[in-house]
Amino acid sequence: MTTHTQHRGLSRKTASPVKGASQKALAERVTSLEAAIKRLQRFVPTKTARRPRPRSPAPSVAELRDRTGLRLQDIAEMLGCSPRSLDKYKANPETPVRIHARLREISTLLAECEALMDKAELRVWFRSPLPDFGERTPVQIIAGGDAMNLFAAVQDFARGEHS
Repeated sequence: MTTHTQHRGLSRKTASPVKGASQKALAERVTSLEAAIKRLQRFVPTKTARRPRPRSPAPSVAELRDRTGLRLQDIAEMLGCSPRSLDKYKANPETPVRIHARLREISTLLAECEALMDKAELRVWFRSPLPDFGERTPVQIIAGGDAMNLFAAVQDFARGEHS
């Protein structure tokens, strides 16, 4: 805000002392807020930030192969990716959440199956067509996202509820 002062008939514009003080305070406040924004920006996730890994541990691909005797190609099919992608996941600790979830499902199913079959029987079972699932193999069933129904069927069989 400017004021007009008159002195001996001459008029001149001068800055109000109140405005000058408020401009200085405002400039200091803006500087303070900009610094606060910079400090807070480190807590804002960026688009390139990776998702946190799931909390419950999933077996590694190598552990899954060891427990089942399956080929890498079969495991890749169950996980919904290519064998080449699995190699990338082995080298990278940031495995996609979708893969982790599927690995946990397979591990849950596998724990139930290991109580009923040895490793050689497991390898055959995973590749054998199942009549209750439209002649699909367990590998195909898991790849189709139906691992939990397969798990329920294995549990029923373990309890003697399957014909």
